[in-house]
Amino acid sequence: MPRRSTSTSIPPNARFDSATRVLSLRRSNGPATTPCGRVPSTSCRQLQVGRCSNCVRPRSCREPPPCPPPQAGEGGLTRAGEARRPPLEFVGQLLHGYLVAEAPTAMVLIDQHAAHERVLFDRILQRLERGEPASQLLLIPHDLDLTPAQVAAFQQHAPWLQALGFEGELFGAHTIRLRAAPSDMPEGRVARALDLLLTDMVGDRTPDRRLRQTAALIACHSAIRFGDSLTPETARELLRSLAATDEPISCPHGRPTTLILPDDQLRRLFKRP
Repeated sequence: MPRRSTSTSIPPNARFDSATRVLSLRRSNGPATTPCGRVPSTSCRQLQVGRCSNCVRPRSCREPPPCPPPQAGEGGLTRAGEARRPPLEFVGQLLHGYLVAEAPTAMVLIDQHAAHERVLFDRILQRLERGEPASQLLLIPHDLDLTPAQVAAFQQHAPWLQALGFEGELFGAHTIRLRAAPSDMPEGRVARALDLLLTDMVGDRTPDRRLRQTAALIACHSAIRFGDSLTPETARELLRSLAATDEPISCPHGRPTTLILPDDQLRRLFKRP
């Protein structure tokens, strides 16, 4: 699929101003690690924490689940303790969904979908802040049949959709011909993502007031899925990109991306001295 970065013709007064204001507030207020305001726990007890099921089958990822209660004695990596974030050495892929990595004194499991969501989420916010939408031309334009309310939302919020990377025009009373989509989104997921996005914009919901939720939805539908096989090179690049994000230990929906199993805990589990 050919890729390109587009400069959309958005009116100056409407162009990314709201997104920039929201992002400025985000920086001044500090990191919002999860919807409930705390860093997700990363102990091995949370191996069964629910993940975004879009990584297996498409569904809406707009509303984050409640965060699990904190557990005593749980550790993890935080932004304040970046010196504690060791380089990870990729070991392999487990069950076509988890990456196994080795840190100097621990084994680390990474949810590949949640990790890629975090990487893309940060990338989308940075593009909106800089006013640099990144689109990819679709090989074949997609004709999407929409409800009247969705068509109205498409027309009302066209500059915002262009900022996200969607480009198209009306093609009939209830049809949109989509010519371009966000650069990181696989072409087969474009129609579903735009359908959810337009549904979310119906009525009085203004997208610039839901900046993080919108970015999370786009990231979710663009990310590697649970069940995808990754090459070692792709896995290593994902680990490097995750380490460079603002909040590498959680996805945009608040779920953990990593489970850290320290060496001393492994020794206890195997009853070693």
